Amino acid sequence: MRRKGWLYYMQNETKEGSVLFRSDIDYNILEQVTHKKGVWALFGKEKNNPYVYKCLNVGKSTDVGNEIEYDIRCLNDDKNISDGDREYINQFGEDCNFKYAQGMTQEYLYPYIFNNYKDFVFFLILSESNDQKYERKFAWWSRAIFWRNGRPYQKPKVGLYNTIKSIIIGEDLEKYKYIETSDIEELSKKIAGFKKYY
Repeated sequence: MRRKGWLYYMQNETKEGSVLFRSDIDYNILEQVTHKKGVWALFGKEKNNPYVYKCLNVGKSTDVGNEIEYDIRCLNDDKNISDGDREYINQFGEDCNFKYAQGMTQEYLYPYIFNNYKDFVFFLILSESNDQKYERKFAWWSRAIFWRNGRPYQKPKVGLYNTIKSIIIGEDLEKYKYIETSDIEELSKKIAGFKKYY
């Protein structure tokens, strides 16, 4: 008999650290956050180094469920992503090694993510609020690889992340270290604990 583990108890809850969707198993509770405000994060494992989950993107929305459903459709789109004409540079000034077309960022970003990562997990980071500052601090804390906020950089900014990370996230979050892990339960607990240091 399978033990009633962590996912069993999280199934009907939508609070900070809750798993909303997993691609490696049939798990989807997005209907519980449809038409609800919140901040979410997408994690996945590199296909070439599938040992730990990395934070890939963070977003805020007035309708978390529908936004993530759209992102999942974009992940599964087989669009040819090689015809973009703009370098994708994340909010930390890092070149992400692919090009996108103006006005179609998600439609190029998510197929690129799908081709390079696997075992996707969407987490609820903050429930009942789409606080931009919370999204920003979480993205900097977790170093969300593809996260952007505002106007995109035209050229990479070498060393930007290390130069201003502690200014953005603050002293308390600097001490509450983000760790990469292969354990979803550990990751969920770390995400849930983030709010305490915000």
